[in-house]
Amino acid sequence: TDTRWRATNGRPTLALHGWLANANSFDVLAPMLPDLDIVALDFAGHGGSDHREPGVNYLGTLDVQDASGVANLLGWQQFDLIGHSMGAEVGGNLIGLFPERVRRMVGIDGFTEGTTEERIQGFLRKSIEDNLTRVAQPLRVFATQDEMAERVAQATGQSVASARLLVARGARQVDGGWVWRSDARVRWSDTLRVTNEQIDGTLSRYPGQVLVIAANGGSNWYRATVASRLGRFPNLQRIELPGNHHLHMDEDTATPVAAAIRTRLPASPRARRASPPRARVRAPARLTPCTCHRSRPAPRRSRNSHPRTQGTGSRQPAPRASIRA
Repeated sequence: TDTRWRATNGRPTLALHGWLANANSFDVLAPMLPDLDIVALDFAGHGGSDHREPGVNYLGTLDVQDASGVANLLGWQQFDLIGHSMGAEVGGNLIGLFPERVRRMVGIDGFTEGTTEERIQGFLRKSIEDNLTRVAQPLRVFATQDEMAERVAQATGQSVASARLLVARGARQVDGGWVWRSDARVRWSDTLRVTNEQIDGTLSRYPGQVLVIAANGGSNWYRATVASRLGRFPNLQRIELPGNHHLHMDEDTATPVAAAIRTRLPASPRARRASPPRARVRAPARLTPCTCHRSRPAPRRSRNSHPRTQGTGSRQPAPRASIRA
């Protein structure tokens, strides 16, 4: 499924959520960007998207493929990209593989993390071993969605209000209460870490601008990679704003995030929000947006109450994923 915040003549923009999150993570921020035509997707195994088939790992490269497939489905040859945490990591790889397609990229408390070949091989080996040997445990049943939201807030440090948005999209009702829709196997998925040389090559070849919006109370995993490249690559900028890792999900901290994006991603002066603001779109696989980074064990999330349009899609070779446009 997907949700779309459509603007007439607005700049096409993909919104990519974080690990164990979903498309609802953009419910607060997207309406603050009325000049952008925003499609937010649920990655495979998150939110309303299908789970990957048994034996198919949750590989970051497949998330890059899914995001590209959604853009193809929408007929977008070029687009802007806003990614949060894991979604920013996916975006950082996307601009390396398809630099001609992404005009500008914003990473919200996240970006690609550089490391060594040995560490990358270790991560991949562990992911393969886990997928071959681990068995998903029975899902925990929560009595209410409020209980789920409180658990998310406790685990991630975000507000209960923002956690409710994730729960609204990420929960499903069962006998005795509510469980998460997301696939438990996502928790032992591989990351999209690349070598430092690859990141340097990406930034040197990428013709667009990259803005990293760091939260002063957020994550640290990507910071060294960004800090070591500021000044060396003129197309890389970084600003720091007050808030936690999910600063784009609460109105008070999302407002300066939106202001920064509008400054770096100025839209056409003719662009205006169409009515209704959101519409559903079919994606290649069912993908929906998320809000966390893979390396961070966070509970699952849900959807929000903003008016929007949704759709579904299916991709190859993964099961269907949902996107929010």
